Amino acid sequence: MSHILALDLGTSAVKCLLMDDKGAVLQVYAERYPSHSTKPGWTEQDPENWIKAAINAANHCMNQANCRDIEVISLSGHMSALLLVDHEGTPLFPCITLSDTRSGHQTARIRQQMEKKIFDLTGNPVIDAFLAPKLLWMKETHPELYDHAKHFLFPKDYLRYRLSGEFGTDRTDAGNTLFFNSSRNDWDWDMVDALGIRRSLLPRIFQPFEIAGKLTKAMANLLQLQEGIPIVAGAADMAASALGTGTLQSGDVALTIGTSATMLSIVPTLHPTGFSKVTFHPHVLPNTMYALGSHFSGGLSLNWFSETFNKTIDYSFLHTLVKEAEHIPPGSNGVVFMPFLVGSGSPYFHAHMRGTFLGMSNSTDRATLFRAVLEGISFNLKETLTLLERMNQPPLHIRIGGGGTHLGIWPSMLANIFGYPVQQLKHSDASAIGAALLGGYGIGMFTDLQKTSVEIAEIIQTIEPEPELRTDYQLMYAQYLDCYSTLEPLYQTYYTK
Repeated sequence: MSHILALDLGTSAVKCLLMDDKGAVLQVYAERYPSHSTKPGWTEQDPENWIKAAINAANHCMNQANCRDIEVISLSGHMSALLLVDHEGTPLFPCITLSDTRSGHQTARIRQQMEKKIFDLTGNPVIDAFLAPKLLWMKETHPELYDHAKHFLFPKDYLRYRLSGEFGTDRTDAGNTLFFNSSRNDWDWDMVDALGIRRSLLPRIFQPFEIAGKLTKAMANLLQLQEGIPIVAGAADMAASALGTGTLQSGDVALTIGTSATMLSIVPTLHPTGFSKVTFHPHVLPNTMYALGSHFSGGLSLNWFSETFNKTIDYSFLHTLVKEAEHIPPGSNGVVFMPFLVGSGSPYFHAHMRGTFLGMSNSTDRATLFRAVLEGISFNLKETLTLLERMNQPPLHIRIGGGGTHLGIWPSMLANIFGYPVQQLKHSDASAIGAALLGGYGIGMFTDLQKTSVEIAEIIQTIEPEPELRTDYQLMYAQYLDCYSTLEPLYQTYYTK
């Protein structure tokens, strides 16, 4: 039997997944790596940590499955993160991740000069999360590194370079730059020139399922694999996630809760209602677009809570907290949490916002605070869902995946706050599964990508909203919105750079 090795570079860990030629997931293993923040608003990663973690995760995964019969390797990785490399592929600067906001001045200038042109091209606002402002920040603050660079790469593209020795990206990651033309599936060279970006920095664009290189002898030795195994280009993690959750048709909605929480919906076209509130991106399927609500402090809020109360990110501790929170009534005894530890993402993109607890008293305990954190994240997600409803027909259900959605009461809380049935997926590793499907399709192991996607996106339970709780949560949601609108001007005054 032949197998697919998929590597998903997340924002906090690399996940290795082994899939057989029938689409069955045989083994999954994750290995963490750190992010670093040397200044407020800065979030960086060391690419060498990705490589070490990927090799360790792959070897552990294959050892556990007693399997080295790998026919193809495929990749996905976190989006909109900038890495500059020289002609030998050596990183010139730490990776600047999606949530990094250091490029505020560049963002403001591009917005002032080119907002309409970029909207017409991409449907997107000019925000720090995209690659173009980050690249201009590098050009203007580190011109010597910018001039010396061979290419910019996204995280999964750097991993593929280390595996194969070949530079390149794919159209789903290219769509996160603000200078990609999705109708032509190519860089928009006029926009590149208008932004003042050197053309030679831009890597070749592959289709997500296209073979983009082969495993080198050196990496084959480290992975105990045969040299020359084909490596497909892969996709941005959210595009891969759409495939892994079976989110393929217009109106489909899927929620993934990792370090960031993301709500994704297939849309028939760019929609002005979503401008500056959600972002639009190319799907792995041709001529398909998805709208993405990005909530940067989704799972990050849980990690922060764990570190604050337990000095480390400990998932067993999080499950203990969930058990405690089950005994706290909906509404968290009046405590409201604003889940904006690194600024707010969709639907505001206010970098000046901060995390906040309101309504605490001397009787407030950690269980109440933790439930408030879960509810605050859920209310913020509902804001994006409400927006997606206006852009498309209401969904029949919401599919949920990611590690956070396996935390006890949270799925039912989401159903009651959203007001829709919530379908919990068997596999929480949607991006890695999507990457594996791309790999299998790329070598002809799977002949129908959409059919295989639907078959693999297995639902383990459907949770219906409870009418009484749904009504109660509507009132609490209104309170949450009032809190945001009251706090936002204060944070704008005191925390705007």
